[in-house]
Amino acid sequence: MQRTMAFLKRILRATCSTPNVSPVVSACTLVAIAMMATPIQLYIPMARLQHYGLAIFVVGLGYIIQVIWSWTRLGLWSRLGHLFSGVYFNAAAVTLYANPWLDPKITLRTENQEHWRDLIVIAFLFSTLVLVVFSILWVREERQTKHVPQRKDLS
Repeated sequence: MQRTMAFLKRILRATCSTPNVSPVVSACTLVAIAMMATPIQLYIPMARLQHYGLAIFVVGLGYIIQVIWSWTRLGLWSRLGHLFSGVYFNAAAVTLYANPWLDPKITLRTENQEHWRDLIVIAFLFSTLVLVVFSILWVREERQTKHVPQRKDLS
């Protein structure tokens, strides 16, 4: 356990020292990885997709906390990218947690559930496209702010 914690601390330190990496998102991602490595199903009756949903929710929460924490330092597309990423991951997490029947290994699905599964897939497909557009605009915004020369104060 101590080795694992030391390893996670090293990864977090290396990630947070890298420019343009959100420390809260990195920390929440590490917590989510630790959650995935922990067999929660041994202690709580839970389906596999519900376990994944909990871990994904932590990552989405990291994006939301990061955008709140650094709101004044972020540009428009960075804010929208962080917010939409958080909402996207949290929506995926809630969908997985609330619908364990999405896993074909658990139970047989009814026709109604098959219809809902198709709608869920289409909704997340379009949401992924929006996420990609926001990410591209976010990267373009960061590149433009890097190329803007800083004005020197001569006073």
